[in-house]
Amino acid sequence: MLRKTGTSRHGARRASWLPWIAVACLATSVDCSRDLHEWTGPLVPLPNLTGRVLRAGEPVVDEKVELLETSTDTLITDDRTDGEGSYRFAEVGAGDWTVEVDSDDPRDFDKAAYEIRFTSDDTILALPDMDLALGGVEAREPEPDASVALPRFSVPLRFVWSPPDDRSRTIQVRLYADSGEPVWYSPELQGETELLWNGIGNRGDASGRPVAPGTFRWRLRVENGTGLELSTSYRDVSFREESR
Repeated sequence: MLRKTGTSRHGARRASWLPWIAVACLATSVDCSRDLHEWTGPLVPLPNLTGRVLRAGEPVVDEKVELLETSTDTLITDDRTDGEGSYRFAEVGAGDWTVEVDSDDPRDFDKAAYEIRFTSDDTILALPDMDLALGGVEAREPEPDASVALPRFSVPLRFVWSPPDDRSRTIQVRLYADSGEPVWYSPELQGETELLWNGIGNRGDASGRPVAPGTFRWRLRVENGTGLELSTSYRDVSFREESR
């Protein structure tokens, strides 16, 4: 079994609504036991978790792909994609895992991730392709580092974005405190390009409470129907109390 090689890397816990990928042996001809390649040289464990990273359908080469333990957000190991955009992890055992790519390329989403569950040590899984391309999605309002009036029922905050090229995708607005704790998630929307928020939180300690003045962060979460979670980069926004 792989050993943990890191600690929790992200402030905000991933939302529990992400769907689990169905897991099964890919074909009856594949032996799901821990066999090893037998050739000249060291014995190498067979990969039992594989996938591809793409950008607008084309392979992304030498992209870092990370395997994390979902419950603790702990980095277990990583791999680099080959010339076909493929990555491979070997000896992934039973448990809940996240396969994640963080991209700095402006053509891409900031993060792409699959959450998966392995029901046994003999599980073999090929994940659906992970396409990083933004596909038309762009956060527009509030602008980066905007300072706006404290959102209230009388003065709601307006979020605006451009729609994905694939209109079957859903979009959700997510707001976090500066510390990384979730404050508010919008409903999952399809076809809409804007949303008004009344300033009442619905996550964690902020649930049911009016938001206070301060600095917050927000991003768009996009889902494509395969369980892949795509997120735009964070934008800071400051809420100020208006003088009476």
